[in-house]
Amino acid sequence: WGTGQKNPFTAPVLDSLLREEPWPSRAERSLARYTDLLDPVWGGMYQYSEGGDWTHPHYERIAVIQAGALEAFAELHRRAGDPTWLPPGLEVARFVEDFLTAPDGGIRASMDAALRVAGQPPVPGARYFSGADATRRAQGLPRVDPHVYASTTGLVAAGLARFATALPADERTRLLAMAERAVGAAIVSHREPSSGLFLHAANETGTTLHLADQVAMLRALLALQHARGDVRRTEQARALADAIEQTFCAPERGCRSVASVDPTRGAEALAPALSGRVSLEESGRFAQCLGALAGLPTDRGYEVRARAFL
Repeated sequence: WGTGQKNPFTAPVLDSLLREEPWPSRAERSLARYTDLLDPVWGGMYQYSEGGDWTHPHYERIAVIQAGALEAFAELHRRAGDPTWLPPGLEVARFVEDFLTAPDGGIRASMDAALRVAGQPPVPGARYFSGADATRRAQGLPRVDPHVYASTTGLVAAGLARFATALPADERTRLLAMAERAVGAAIVSHREPSSGLFLHAANETGTTLHLADQVAMLRALLALQHARGDVRRTEQARALADAIEQTFCAPERGCRSVASVDPTRGAEALAPALSGRVSLEESGRFAQCLGALAGLPTDRGYEVRARAFL
């Protein structure tokens, strides 16, 4: 995908896997090229490749790319039953665990593409990341963005949970535990108590809420529910879905990207979602989540609501 830059996009791969041939084969070829962007030392997938091929990485590793890679590898394994796709996914999970996971379990946003140390000239990524583990660490570590966002945490937790379902018992347990810790951390540090919705950053004091954060966390809750059949996660997902719909969405116009909350108003904290563009991508993802909720016991009309948003 792309000419000047080759990008490891997830959505077109997942779409291709839903179609008849030749599309699944194209998806598999794309994922095979994506693996060229894996760091052979620390794991993790680089952001993209420059120069119109897959062999000149831009060495930054952002969390959303890791989330998409986990989801794509899991889906291809599920459809093809081919264990070839498990080792690349484990390499992505290894990087997330070793470098992007905060002490409380939340997921940090990214690792820089180059090494920058105060008072020294920067070390370009092509030179730094060509070294072995000991060589890299002797020079120092590239900056890891310390910010933990609800959207980042939710997407990576969902990717970990979905990929975990393809693994043997021991690895499955470990990755599900990572996903559970990430979601649990976000519930503690990012959830706005008056609305039950998620702030973008931990302990934010502003009143702006973003649809992307809510949908990412909803996807994580549903992925964990699917992996473990946890009734608690089911109820959390339903409560969050209802709050999203109330705050951001109207069936005749879709879901807007931004809303606000006023903690001083108690039960009437949710303000009308009148700001921001209508987000086609997030409206579609929210409809997907409602469809997943419709497949659970004691459906509350989620399928009808999902169709309305679609």
